[in-house]
Amino acid sequence: MQRDTHIDIAKGIVIYTVVLGHLVTGIAKEGIFLFHMPFFFLVSGYFHKAYSDKLVFLKRKSISLLLPYATYLLIFKGPLLVNNLFEVAATPGKASLYAFLLNLAKMAYGGIFLMGNVGVFWFISCLFLTQQLFNLIALRKVSNKKILVLSLTLYAIAILAQYLPPLVYPWNLNVVLCSFLFYSLGAIWGGQILKNHSAWQVFLAAVITAVSVILLYYRYPIAFEMKWSYYGWPVFSPLAALALTKLVGFCAYLINRQKILSAIAAFAGTASITIMFTHLFFRDLFKSYGHHPWVLSFTISFIGCCLHYLFTKNNILKAFLLGDRKAFSYLGKKWSRSENSA
Repeated sequence: MQRDTHIDIAKGIVIYTVVLGHLVTGIAKEGIFLFHMPFFFLVSGYFHKAYSDKLVFLKRKSISLLLPYATYLLIFKGPLLVNNLFEVAATPGKASLYAFLLNLAKMAYGGIFLMGNVGVFWFISCLFLTQQLFNLIALRKVSNKKILVLSLTLYAIAILAQYLPPLVYPWNLNVVLCSFLFYSLGAIWGGQILKNHSAWQVFLAAVITAVSVILLYYRYPIAFEMKWSYYGWPVFSPLAALALTKLVGFCAYLINRQKILSAIAAFAGTASITIMFTHLFFRDLFKSYGHHPWVLSFTISFIGCCLHYLFTKNNILKAFLLGDRKAFSYLGKKWSRSENSA
């Protein structure tokens, strides 16, 4: 399937802001957090393709999302578990065993228990759950109107839940109440939001964005912190996220006219999953250079792009780090032939 260059450019823009958002503070950080996660849920919804076989859909998304998720978790947290096991062997006892089991449980539970260089991994598990829920509903031939009503209902519950005693859900399951809204909007109106650049829509998006900047400047808490189940101001924050997404789509349209710049941005978009999984590791690695966040974020994004390119050259890396289903299928057939020949 041919890639959508316009969307790849938009993804390239936003993944850069994701990296930047974890390096800056103040109004720049808040502005980025106002739209970057809603954007990726919306884009995922835009590309949603319903599968009549629920198990096939589950398998496909498990390979494309959960396999890289688990692989990167083992890469970044595996050394900690190995160290725990050495401690258990060196000093057997309840304390060392408890430390190992606790870290293992946090990895399995995911969500807000994933901190440090795996802190953004919550998005993958939440996206996976959102996709499964949307597919189940789409299979029932529910009209777009009913899906929107359901989305708004779940969003209202998410807003109300902000004021209840906090609970810790596995894989940030509770955040699906909010993410489902953006995913649904992407599935229903993604093309309008990302690709329709009529003057009045762009102008309205710019006005809402300007109001958002003013509110952020005066320290009003309108930005999303979806991992921590904070969804900003009811109604206004989702509108602001959609307005910024609209402007990103318009910027992607303008960049698409520039051959070299569009190629760079589009490749960053294709590499967004690798950049997302690895950027916090490199942020911590280069933290002593954090006084130049704009340059550092570009450098980290560039490294992520290079890694992504290298991963595409090997089927094992493509399967386990990129969630490439064709590579995974090829490896399965290859290993099966090897076993039969043995």
